[in-house]
Amino acid sequence: MKHSALDFLTNCDPHAPRPAENARCGAILSIALLLGSVIVPLLAAPAKSVWALAGTPQTAQGLSGAASVSAATPGRVLFEDDFHSRRHWKEGLGGACKTAYADVGFIVEDVPPPGSCEFDLTQAGYFRGNFRVELTARLRRGELNGGFGLKFGMATNDNRSYYTFGVTGNGGYLLAGWNGSWRALIKKTSDPVVQQGYGAPNQLTVEIRGRTIQCYINGKPVGSYDAPEDVRGTIGLNLDLTGTEVVFTDLRVVELGALVTPVPELAVVRPLFEDDLVAKHNWPELADRYCKTWYGEDGFVVANVGPEGTCEITLDKVGTLPANARMEVSVALRKGSPRSSFGLKFGRPAQDNNLFYTFTLNADGSYRLSQLNQAWRYPIDWTNDPVVKKGYGAINRLAVEIYGRTIRCYINDKLVGTTAVTTDLRGDAGLFLARPGMEAVFSNLRVFELAAK
Repeated sequence: MKHSALDFLTNCDPHAPRPAENARCGAILSIALLLGSVIVPLLAAPAKSVWALAGTPQTAQGLSGAASVSAATPGRVLFEDDFHSRRHWKEGLGGACKTAYADVGFIVEDVPPPGSCEFDLTQAGYFRGNFRVELTARLRRGELNGGFGLKFGMATNDNRSYYTFGVTGNGGYLLAGWNGSWRALIKKTSDPVVQQGYGAPNQLTVEIRGRTIQCYINGKPVGSYDAPEDVRGTIGLNLDLTGTEVVFTDLRVVELGALVTPVPELAVVRPLFEDDLVAKHNWPELADRYCKTWYGEDGFVVANVGPEGTCEITLDKVGTLPANARMEVSVALRKGSPRSSFGLKFGRPAQDNNLFYTFTLNADGSYRLSQLNQAWRYPIDWTNDPVVKKGYGAINRLAVEIYGRTIRCYINDKLVGTTAVTTDLRGDAGLFLARPGMEAVFSNLRVFELAAK
């Protein structure tokens, strides 16, 4: 019986992922193949399909912000295998997988009992930092709605957390994460860029830059996700549905150069507040004249529901920001005008809502630093920059650093502007949506106290 990756990990839960050496639970769920000095496990994986949990596919239009992604700067090759000329991997039956070299590639089949097959490519190496993984896959047999593709980000060898990025034979794709339960990180989406049918090759690519996962299919960026921590670890192959047979070719892992200007090393005195905006539920779900908020699977959703004006959410548990501080949050627009602004609010002193700052962007690829002081003024007016990921669902990381009377603004770790103001910046922190009809999801909020420059 295959174990289920949809139940929480416990040592003797018959549905929990666990290593083969856990013999006291009475089931062999994986085997290890010794390749020289390297152990490569063949793992039985989820008995229930993460693709089935993901629901009905969305259409790709307006979701990925594909045009905003800059070209990668490849560095040295970290691992390469065409799955044909060299035979790194063991052939045969093991756990949920049956493997063989044929059809100019490496064939992996998901075999009974029902569930998914995960073949870990431990020998390829342990990857961290900025790197790119690319792989070509062709469906040979099985249901067209069965997912198949890459497994990555296995930081430890116990499979307690990892990611999968795959496609189906009927034109869908999905980025999912396992950490005690499955989550769809980029929702199941249909896109004509996915070549459909048996024998159709699709090149799957993930680029990892610290916490950010950027996904590509056949060279087209189809979405990104900001993980709660750096994505690192080993990689593998994934088949989601019993009876699926796929041939894999042309695996490459390459080091990436810096895509954007790196953040200067910060002299962090202490962390002040951290919330992934998913698990802890620090903020109330509310509905008033201007704002409606609730928790979704991707984060804290804020909607501007007013007849006019802005929606502003005060993050009261953060407290008053000190004289030197950094605040950062990830945000994606889900609904509303792509030209309207959404992002951070800060520097409001003593409940005076006639004086504060906002650092915002729009889904058309621009950003702005604004100040309200009886009337609006713009220390940094609308500026278009390719560092801003465009479109609905595109995740951008916003950060502001405050040093007394200096504000430094960052998008996706790139410094995009610095301005000086006339008074010290003290006050609370919040979230901001400019116009009615807008809906945005916020995640991974962090606030630090910084040392004075």
